[in-house]
Amino acid sequence: MKKILFLYLLINIHQGSSAQFVSIADGPEFNEPEKGAAKIIQLKNGNTVYLHFREGINLQLYNAAHQRIQDKNIPTAHTENINAVFETQGDVVVFASERENKHPVLYRLILDGKDGTLKKEEVVLRLDQLILTNPARDFNIEKDPYSEYYAIRTWLNEELGSEIIHYGPDHAVLSRGVFDKETVGVFYHGFTDMVVLGDKAVCILASNFNVENRVELLTLEKGSSAFKATPVGEALKGAALKYNPYTSQLIVLQPGKISLLNATTKVLEQAKKISGEGIPQNILIMEDGSFRIVMEEKENYEQQPIPYAVKPPKHTILGDLTILQFDKKGTQTGNWLLRKKHGFREKSFDPFYQKHTENAATLLREGEQYLYVDMVGDQVLINEATDHHRKTVWLVTNCSGFYYTLESGNKLSKQRSVFSGEDASNLGLFIAADYDPVNKVYATLHVKTKKKNAKITWLRVE
Repeated sequence: MKKILFLYLLINIHQGSSAQFVSIADGPEFNEPEKGAAKIIQLKNGNTVYLHFREGINLQLYNAAHQRIQDKNIPTAHTENINAVFETQGDVVVFASERENKHPVLYRLILDGKDGTLKKEEVVLRLDQLILTNPARDFNIEKDPYSEYYAIRTWLNEELGSEIIHYGPDHAVLSRGVFDKETVGVFYHGFTDMVVLGDKAVCILASNFNVENRVELLTLEKGSSAFKATPVGEALKGAALKYNPYTSQLIVLQPGKISLLNATTKVLEQAKKISGEGIPQNILIMEDGSFRIVMEEKENYEQQPIPYAVKPPKHTILGDLTILQFDKKGTQTGNWLLRKKHGFREKSFDPFYQKHTENAATLLREGEQYLYVDMVGDQVLINEATDHHRKTVWLVTNCSGFYYTLESGNKLSKQRSVFSGEDASNLGLFIAADYDPVNKVYATLHVKTKKKNAKITWLRVE
């Protein structure tokens, strides 16, 4: 009997060594959102807000006990392009952009985090007429993940270039500057990325037009209108920028290369080549100061011409995921590979799309929103079929939500179900989910594909 008990404990200890998702609450069911955009945020006051942007804003608010306390529609005409959604001072802030007579206009909507009331709706910026074809690129909004400060970048015109505005949690302007030839000394183009360093500064990656393919780090300090420029390296099809508060470093990620800069002095401390399958997509900062680089294979192809069609449709397959682990000194210590193939019809992806959509609402497009992956600590969440290997997933009707754990020895755990005890037709809208690292709770939209019903599910990461 003692031997049996010992074996039972040993098995359970081994099984518990890998993190798992444990369901702690489900909200009431509602119709699955199929169009528009969606976002979930777990607020610091314990509430959870679910937003569905389409013909107004459908807002569902849940209290700390995961009970729904509000379910209402907020009338607004500004839901076509949702640039960013995040929390400041206990409220939910929504940035939406549109074109009015070819003038790009950015709106800011402030929703009360206690009762969901629309507190304010205002025009933040209205620009000169532009000819850009994609209104979603008129404005870039970046929030500091370690504070409630944020910044807005906008393209003014060919003569003035871009403007950066640094905001506090109360939406007061801390600084603003235009990086053009007159104020900076050179002409910059090809804005790449930016980070917000609390109330201290905003750092921007941009290309120096006078020096071919050179990327420079431009710093706008609090209260200033002038930028300080620091050469970073060559621009190789884009770059991404992240701040590591545990090492006080800025990490610049380019295809095949990472650079580590001192966040205070902007001195380049380290630069090294990296290798892995796919295109760099994101930088993930861990609580011990280490970081991970996420890379993803991408395949573009054209469908066979359709009779009478002007152009053959272009599709994209997002393939295998590679995750590189680095310690806080910048030394690579791990490498994991997740096999997958997810197909997107008539859709293309920019480099670093994962990084650039961290604060954005998720577009709902014919079920394709379920084909994106998410990462929570050592777990990779993905919707796929059990026999997914070597098959391209175009439809999620036969898929379910699974996760893999990054284990020692560069190994992945076996495929595990995110929603335990459920049948095989349960999906998670992981790209619109939110993780609370303090309480280790993951909130996601949970859909039963056969019933077309949805609900918010809260999962504890154990």
